[in-house]
Amino acid sequence: MPEKSDKGALSMTTARSPEALHDVIVERDVMVAMRDGVRLATDMFFPASGQERIPGAHAAVFHRTPYRKEDTEESLGFCRFFAQRGYIAVIQDCRGTFSSEGDVNFLIPEAEDGFDTLAWIDQQPWSNGKVGSWGTSWSSWTQTAMAALGPANLASMVPNMSGANAHESSVRHGGALELRFLAWALWHSATNTQAALKADPAID
Repeated sequence: MPEKSDKGALSMTTARSPEALHDVIVERDVMVAMRDGVRLATDMFFPASGQERIPGAHAAVFHRTPYRKEDTEESLGFCRFFAQRGYIAVIQDCRGTFSSEGDVNFLIPEAEDGFDTLAWIDQQPWSNGKVGSWGTSWSSWTQTAMAALGPANLASMVPNMSGANAHESSVRHGGALELRFLAWALWHSATNTQAALKADPAID
C-alpha cells in the first residue's frame, strides 16, 4: 500500500510495482486465424531465463490495437513489463490494420475477433486459462465487445476511455456521426494505406 506523508497525502513514490524477475523472449507475427479465415498478426512476450522460456502454464494479458503493435509496445512497454513479471503478454494488430489481414470496419468485427483470439490463447500449452485485457480508446472498445460474447477465459479487463453504445454516444448520437470521427477515420485510413502500399511490390 502507498504510504501517507506527514500531511496525509499519499506518497506515490512508495507505490512501486514488483521488480522485474525474468528475461523476455518475443515471438512475432504469429498469424492467428479467425472464424472467417482472416488471419491477425499477433506478437507474444514470454517470461524467460536467458534464452529459455520459463516452463509451465501462465496467465496472459491481452491487448488489441489498430495503431500498430510494434509502435504501441515501443511507446508504452507494457508487454515487456508484464512478461518480466511472469505473465505472457499477447498483442495483436486489429483486422485490416498493419500486419493483419482483412479490411478495417470500425468496431464491427471486434467482438468475434477478440473472442476467437481468446479461444486460441486458451488452446495454447502455455496458457493457464486466465486472461486479462487492457487498453484505451479503440483498444478499450475491443475489450467490451469481446466480453459481450462471454469468453470463459477472460478473467479481468481494464477498459479506459471506452463506450457502451457507439450508436447512441461516443461515435454517433442517435445515429448521427460525430464529425470529429470523420477526420480521425481519414487520418487512420491514410496511415494504413501507406503501410499497405509499401508492402506491394507492384507499386513504386
